[in-house]
Amino acid sequence: MALREFRQKLSMVFGFVVPNGLEAPRRVRQAVRQHLHGALEARLAADLELLVSEVVTNAVRHGGSGLRDAIDVRVEVGDDTVSVSISDSGDGFAPGTRPQPRLGREAGGFGLLLLDRLSTRWGIEREDGGFRVWFRLTGRTAPG
Repeated sequence: MALREFRQKLSMVFGFVVPNGLEAPRRVRQAVRQHLHGALEARLAADLELLVSEVVTNAVRHGGSGLRDAIDVRVEVGDDTVSVSISDSGDGFAPGTRPQPRLGREAGGFGLLLLDRLSTRWGIEREDGGFRVWFRLTGRTAPG
């Protein structure tokens, strides 16, 4: 009988809801940092925090949800992939061609560009009563 080596799959799934509003991006960053402390390599953890913050900021600024509505975040960590889903009750958006930042005096416009450049894949979906942005990052979990 041949000996087989099996790699144990790391699987961690968590989710949380934050109120829509100016504090939402900070709360999401803190929650992700708290749940995944030490679980991901530094670069992957930094990319994850940046992208959840950018997507939640877009939901707050452009999503069309009210201040009494919530933003739902779900994160799944596997051996080499982190999958994130961020949903709100807003109308969402329809991305055009490749995301481009706004140039000029107004700040912002880099969220979708960062999402496009840093994630392995991303997409949008309209849901009953809302909108969802999802993305995947490829990287390594922290050495254990």
